[in-house]
Amino acid sequence: MSYCIYLRKSRKDQELESLGELETLQRHYDALIKISKEKNLNIVKVYKEVVSGESIDARPEMQKLLEDVSNGIYKGVLVMEVERLARGNTIDQGIVAEAFKLYNTKIITPAKTYDPSNEFDEEYFEFGLFMARREYKVINRRIQRGRLASVSEGKYIASTAPYGYDKEKIKLGKGYTLKINEEQSKIVKLIYELYIQGLSLNAIANKLDTMCKPLNSKNWSRSTIKDILTNPIYIGKIRWGYKKENKSYENGKIKKTRIANNDYKLIDGLHPPIIEENTFYEVQKIFKNNYKPPVCSNKELKNPFTNLVFCNECGARLTRVSSNTKANYYSLKCPTKNCKTVPIPIYLLEQHLIPILKSWVEDESLIFKQKENLKDNLSTIHSSLMLINKEIEKVEKQIENIHNLLEQGIYSIDTFMSRNKKLKTELEELSSKQFKLIEEENKINNMEITKKEFIPKVQNLINLYGTIEDASLKHKLLSEVIYKIIYQRDTRTKKNQRDLAIFNITVYPSFLKE
Repeated sequence: MSYCIYLRKSRKDQELESLGELETLQRHYDALIKISKEKNLNIVKVYKEVVSGESIDARPEMQKLLEDVSNGIYKGVLVMEVERLARGNTIDQGIVAEAFKLYNTKIITPAKTYDPSNEFDEEYFEFGLFMARREYKVINRRIQRGRLASVSEGKYIASTAPYGYDKEKIKLGKGYTLKINEEQSKIVKLIYELYIQGLSLNAIANKLDTMCKPLNSKNWSRSTIKDILTNPIYIGKIRWGYKKENKSYENGKIKKTRIANNDYKLIDGLHPPIIEENTFYEVQKIFKNNYKPPVCSNKELKNPFTNLVFCNECGARLTRVSSNTKANYYSLKCPTKNCKTVPIPIYLLEQHLIPILKSWVEDESLIFKQKENLKDNLSTIHSSLMLINKEIEKVEKQIENIHNLLEQGIYSIDTFMSRNKKLKTELEELSSKQFKLIEEENKINNMEITKKEFIPKVQNLINLYGTIEDASLKHKLLSEVIYKIIYQRDTRTKKNQRDLAIFNITVYPSFLKE
C-alpha cells in the first residue's frame, strides 16, 4: 500500500529559523523518510505546505491531501505531529478527523501511530487536534499583544511603507519606524494642496498620471488618492484597529472580510509628519461636507440593480450612467478608472436575467446543488459537538474531583485555587466553542427553511417584473431573491448593434448571503 508525507511549518519553526536553526521542512522530511525506511513504507508523494494559514481554505496542499485521502489512495500519512494537520477552527478539525476515520487512513508520527479504526487512538487523535487549536489561540493572543505593544510605542508594524515614506529599522532598539521619502513626499503634499484648491479625486489622479506612478499600479486611482488624504500616518500618527475582521457564511464556508471600524486608536508615531495637522483636518472637513449618499432621501431611485451588480474584472460595484446617444436609456458602468469592463444597458441586463431566474424555477438543482454540502457540514458540526461535549463532561468531573480533594485535605487552598482557575478557564473556552458550533448549526438549519420559501419568491418576481416601471419596486423584488450579480464584458458592439452585445453574468441567490 502507498503512503505519503505532509510537511508544514509552524510559527515556532519560523522563529527558530530566524535564530539560525536549519531549514525546518528539510529536517522534518529527513526524519519522516527515516521512519518510512525503518517501517518499510512505500512513500509515493510529499505534500509541502509553503503558505501559512489558520484554516484549510488557506492551505492548498492540505486540500489536495484530504481529497486524495477521500479517494482511498493512501494507507497512511506521515507527519511530524498531529497538530500539523489542523490547528484551525473546530469545524476544520472535525473535517480532518472525519476524513481519516471514514477512509481508515493511519497517521504516523515519530512519537505514535494513530489508527482511526481504534477507538482509543481516535479519541487521542481528536484530543490532540483540540489541544493544537488551543495552543494556536495562545500564540495568536501573544502575537496580538506584542503588535499592540509595538504600536503603543509608536513603532510601525505593517509589512510595507505607505506612499511618501520608507521603512527603516530602529537603530537603538527593536522594531521599525518610517523615514520620509523626499520625492514621494512632494507628491503627497501636492495631493493635499490640489484637493484643498477644489480638484476632485479623479482630477487629481489624472494630473498625477502625467507626472509619476503610484507604488503598486500603472495609474493613480480615486481610491488611492482618498487613502492618502484620509490616512493620519501623514501627520505622524498610527491607527490601530482601523480595519476589523468580519466573518460571514457563504457557499458553505466561512468568508472573512475586513471592514472599517470607527472605534480605532490613534497613537503618536515615532516617524516625522509630512502634512501639518491643520491641513489634514481641513481636508477631513471638506470630505465630510462633500459626502453624498448613493440615493438622496428626496430623490427617486432610478437603478433597479443598485448594490447588486459587481465587475468581474476589478470587483467594483457598477453604477448607473446616462447614455451618450440620442436614444433614451441608462447603462451600468464600472466606476474604476481604466477598467476594461464595457458598460451594459440596464434593459439588456434585465432581458438576460429573467431567463436565468426561470431556469431556477424549472430546475431547482441549479441553485440548490450545495444542499449535500450543507448536510456534510451539519455532520461535521455534530461530530465536533460530540467531541466538545465529552471534553466538557471530563472537565466538569475534574472540577468536582478537586473539590473532593480539598475537602479530604489532600489539596491545599492554594493548590485548589490554582487548579480550579485553570479548569474554569478551560471550561469557558470549551463552552464558547460549543456555543459557536450551535450557532453554525442553527444558521444551516435556518438556511434550509429559507430555501423552501425561495422558489415562490422567484416565481413572483418573474410574473410581476415585466409589468412594473417603478425602479425602487423592481429593486425590492430583485433584492429578495438575488444576493449579487457578477458581470463580465470586454468587447464593444458596432454602431447600431447595441442589442447584440455579448456578455456574461453569474447570479447568486439571496440565501447565500446568510
